[in-house]
Formats: sequence, C-alpha cells, structure tokens
Amino acid sequence: MDKFTKTTEIDISNMNLIEEEPPQKSKAGRIITIIISLLLSVTLWLYVTETDETKIDKEFNDIQVNIVNATEQFNITADNVSVVLTGTNSQLVDVEKNDIIVEIDAEKIEKSGDYTVMAHKVYVDDDISVEVKNPQLIKVNVHVKAAK
Repeated sequence: MDKFTKTTEIDISNMNLIEEEPPQKSKAGRIITIIISLLLSVTLWLYVTETDETKIDKEFNDIQVNIVNATEQFNITADNVSVVLTGTNSQLVDVEKNDIIVEIDAEKIEKSGDYTVMAHKVYVDDDISVEVKNPQLIKVNVHVKAAK
C-alpha cells in the first residue's frame, strides 16, 4: 500500500440513525400564512374578474316602455318588454333594470285602436349592446281620452 493512502471501514449496520422532525410552526405563524394566502387569492380573483374582457349576456325582464311624441288626446299604454344586454362583466355588473329605457314613437298614431310597433330606441351605456328585445314588436293600445 501506498504510504499516503489509508482506508478505514465502518460498519453502519448496528448504528442507530436519528431522524429529526422538521420544526413545527407556531400557531401564530400558521394563522399569518393562512391570512396571506387568503389575501393573495382574493386579490388575484378581483384582478381576473375586473380585467376579463369576455362578453356575457344579462337579461332584464318586465322593462316598462316609454311612449314619446304622443298627442294629448290619446291615452296610450304599451306592454312591458324583456331586454338582453351584451357586454363585459365589469360593464354589466352595475346595470339595473331602472337603467334601461325602451321608447316607442307614437307620432304617427292618429286614431284609437291596437297597434304593434317596434321599439324606437333602447337607451343604456354606449359600450353595451342590446341583443334582443322580446317581444321585438310591442303591443300598444290607444284610446281617446275622455273629455272633462
């Protein structure tokens, strides 16, 4: 053997290996970790929902119809309608039934009777499109006002 080389054999079969358990987090540390995780997940959820540009539909039922350009001699009533709006979630989230205005133009009505007319205008935010007006033709009932 070379004088600089030394070999030592160790028998490890009889040695007891000690397994160390990882240090336990304190209760306060676990609570802080949970709170941080919740805050991060809520922040991520808010970011995704506010920046999502996917178009969705939102239906509004029983919208009252406004009648414009009616003459004073007539009492005009119209059926309520349903409107489906299309926009992003951030556009539609705050839209309520009262924000939608459906109008019909009664300017050409000259006598009493039952009419079927199309909506003249539907007002809602400019970035939101109106997909469906149901019914698309609105039933209008016209009566001459009684003389007082």
